[in-house]
Amino acid sequence: MKQRKEQGKDRERHKRYKAQRKDQREQRFYSSNDWELMKQAIINKYKGMCIYSYYTENKIVSYDTIHHIVPVKDDWNMRLHLYNLIPVTESVHQKLHKMYEKDKEGTQQMLNNLIAKWNGWG
Repeated sequence: MKQRKEQGKDRERHKRYKAQRKDQREQRFYSSNDWELMKQAIINKYKGMCIYSYYTENKIVSYDTIHHIVPVKDDWNMRLHLYNLIPVTESVHQKLHKMYEKDKEGTQQMLNNLIAKWNGWG
């Protein structure tokens, strides 16, 4: 369970991110009940862990955010797809976005492989 101080930081970070988001449809989505329910399902499914840290760094670390493997901007229909979402720490989230700039498809494949591994498919 996150401490109050950490939750406050998460809220501040989310508030700044939200203020920068221009797409109103996307803004409504991230405030929707559907998104809140899906986030909770992801947290439960992955036991609140950063899956990237678990498999690539052999560390058990609590997640900070839920990352869309295929971004909402790229495919609106994937926004609530269970296997398009992966819990990660904020530092991993930033790292993934930098990795997307260099090799988006390769990074997405790596994340899909981590999900497959967690689910016993790979």
